[in-house]
Amino acid sequence: MCDGGDLRKAMNKRNGQPYPESEARRIFADMLLGMKTIVDHGYVHRDLKPENTFITKGKYQIADFGFCQIVKPGQQMDFFGGTPGYMNPQIVLQQKYTHKCDIWTIAIIYYELLFGNIPGRGRDDQQRIADLSRNGVQFPRNIRISDESRAFLQGCL
Repeated sequence: MCDGGDLRKAMNKRNGQPYPESEARRIFADMLLGMKTIVDHGYVHRDLKPENTFITKGKYQIADFGFCQIVKPGQQMDFFGGTPGYMNPQIVLQQKYTHKCDIWTIAIIYYELLFGNIPGRGRDDQQRIADLSRNGVQFPRNIRISDESRAFLQGCL
């Protein structure tokens, strides 16, 4: 039913080349609409990633709700799973977390669309998160993005 495959396959076709910001924003806007629906219904996804974003008739749709859970705002969870590179710091550090965990992950995906890789330096999630905590979000100098995108990523990560 998804005639365009998934976002990971689309990204792989670009051979690591980032999307122009205008196209990344269009993809991201579709994903945010999906996230709004998820949140409006009281769910948290907990496994957002490019492989779980399907493309149908040029629209990007969130899929795979295997780790999804109904939550109340502020409710703490302690399920420690997900996909390396996309898990939020609390999950990686095995701390309780709230419905806001998907905010981190959606920002990771947006960063990856804009720059061709995920943020932070290190061999694993703990090292990348420590680097982001210590040094903040670093932006490659050879790719220019708007102040709005920069502020959004800094605010979410």
